[in-house]
Amino acid sequence: MYENSSLYNQKAPKYLDPRGVFILQSQDALYLWIGNDIHPANRDRYIEKAEQYIELLQQYEGAPGEYSIVHCEEEPKEFWHLWKNEIQERYGINEEWDYWYVDLASHVI
Repeated sequence: MYENSSLYNQKAPKYLDPRGVFILQSQDALYLWIGNDIHPANRDRYIEKAEQYIELLQQYEGAPGEYSIVHCEEEPKEFWHLWKNEIQERYGINEEWDYWYVDLASHVI
């Protein structure tokens, strides 16, 4: 789905949008990254759905059995080592994703 995204092709962590959560997986590590600008009505639901997806990754894709929860601006050094290039920007608002970050409390899902 995101094959052409620079997040995956160029490994640019600036696309870790603080309005959401991201699952990052390497061969040896699995992280649930939680942004610091998530709409309050969305936070618990985003995390819940991400944790459900992590279970699927572990069950069907051989993801590591344990995962670390990482909060925006509190990442350990090894988290940033997932990217092989020099990190210039770690976070940023990706305007292409604006429609993803709606107030879930005002929508029936």
